[in-house]
Amino acid sequence: MTADRPLAGKRIVITRSREQAPELARRLEALGAVVYSVPTIRFAPPEDTRPLDRAIAGLNRFDWVVFTSPNGVRFFWERLTALGFGPEKLSRPKVAAVGPGTAAELVRRGRPPDAMPPEALTLRVPEALGDLQGRRILLPRTDIAGPELAEALRSAGAEVVEVIAYRTLTDVAEKDRLAGLLRGQQVDAITLTSASTARGLAAMVGPTRDLLEGVKIVCIGPVTARTAAEAGLNVDVVAGEHTLDGLVRAVLDAFRAVVT
Repeated sequence: MTADRPLAGKRIVITRSREQAPELARRLEALGAVVYSVPTIRFAPPEDTRPLDRAIAGLNRFDWVVFTSPNGVRFFWERLTALGFGPEKLSRPKVAAVGPGTAAELVRRGRPPDAMPPEALTLRVPEALGDLQGRRILLPRTDIAGPELAEALRSAGAEVVEVIAYRTLTDVAEKDRLAGLLRGQQVDAITLTSASTARGLAAMVGPTRDLLEGVKIVCIGPVTARTAAEAGLNVDVVAGEHTLDGLVRAVLDAFRAVVT
C-alpha cells in the first residue's frame, strides 16, 4: 500500500449493472484495488410503453419533469427518440436532475437540467424546485421506486404523475461466481450503489450469507444502507456524499486509508 495507491491489494466487488460498473471500477482500480464486477441487477424497458409514450406526447402539459437516475434519462430518451422527438420536446417543462450522474446524462442528451437539489435525497427535491403549489410534475421512474418522492412533492402542493420508464430486475446469473470468490476469501469489500443492488446481493447470497463474514459492505447512502440492513446484510460504512466520489471515499474509510 502506498500514498497514491491506498487500496493496493484490496479486492472489491461491484454490484452495479454491467452498463454502469466500468466508471466505478476505474476509480477503484486507480487507487490500486482489484475489482470484480458481479452485477446483482439489470435493467429492461417497461412491459407496456404506452403510459410513458402518452406522457411524452403530452409533455407541454407539465411544469416539471424530475429525473431521479441516469437510467431514467436513458430509457426516457429511447422512447422520446422512438416517437420522433428530440430534446426540444422538453422546452416547455422545466427539468430537474437528482444527483450529478443524472445531470451529466441530461447534458449528454442535449437538455441540461434547470434545477438539481444540493444532495441526492428525496426531501431536498421539493425545495430545489421552488413554489410547487398547483404545479404539474412528471416522474419517469423505475417500477420499484418507493413512494417517498411523489409524496413529498404532493405535500408541497404539486400534482404528480408517475410513469414507469424502465424496470429494475434482480440478476443472479453470477451467483456461483460470487460464492466462489467468497469461499476462496478473495473479497475484502462489496459496494452497494442502490436499494436494488442491496436486495440483489441478498438474493444472490441467500442461505449462504455467512460467507459475507469479514467482508466490508459499503453503501452509497442511507436509503441503500437501510434496505441492506432490512435484507439482513451488515453495513460497515455509508458514504457521507451520495455520489460515486463519496462512495470511493467511503471505501477508503472502510480500510482507514487516506489519499495524500
